[in-house]
Amino acid sequence: KSNDARDSAISLFCHNVSLLPKTQLYFRAVGAFFEHKNEQCLSLIDEYLQEDAKKHPDRPVDEFFVVDCFFEPFKEAFSGFWSSLGKLIQKYHHQDHLPALCSAIDKYYTCRTDEEALELLMACHQQYSDSILLKELIGYTYYCMKMWHNAVAYFEQVEDNRVFFRNDTFFFMMAWCYSKTKDHNLEEKFYREALENNPQNVDALNNLGYSLYIQKKYIEAKDVFEECMALDSNYHYAQNNYVRVLIALGK
Repeated sequence: KSNDARDSAISLFCHNVSLLPKTQLYFRAVGAFFEHKNEQCLSLIDEYLQEDAKKHPDRPVDEFFVVDCFFEPFKEAFSGFWSSLGKLIQKYHHQDHLPALCSAIDKYYTCRTDEEALELLMACHQQYSDSILLKELIGYTYYCMKMWHNAVAYFEQVEDNRVFFRNDTFFFMMAWCYSKTKDHNLEEKFYREALENNPQNVDALNNLGYSLYIQKKYIEAKDVFEECMALDSNYHYAQNNYVRVLIALGK
């Protein structure tokens, strides 16, 4: 979005938050963050964690909770946010490694290169090898570095148990890795998985069609490209690939 559109959306969100009851601690914390009221934001998060601990005394603050509540709205946040969150989490029932993980995330967002990020994540992973989030982030960093075999090695460890990536995004990345390692059977499988979770993903459709084309499954590929173009008639990658399939079919 443009800055104007983003600022307008944030302004509307903060206005709506101001109309909520004072008990809506989480949304008030997000609103305070967007208004750059950092101390108030952390104070409201502390209250929110306290209320959640009262409601769910037997449920620890875990990686899923942290990702679900804080990764999307706060993300890079302000300097020191994640370390401060780690200190707040220490006050409540939590997974042992979470405070250290939060501190690592603070540093992760200041990394200037993928290599620097990978070094940080791997050092943390050596201490907390059971962390699902670290495995996802390491896999993603290898993916960004185009080290496909390494990416797959970490993605495979969290295939059935993730806390960060949505299904369609995760399966798309898996399929892309397998396309680069020339394992077209698994590439096809994971593009189909991605499409099961998001049938209108034209990139996944086009790539699935191309995988089928490479495997000489021309009739299937033709159907997939036609479906892709029906979703987006201006998607030129599918148009080009459709021509290739027609030529392969002698049409």
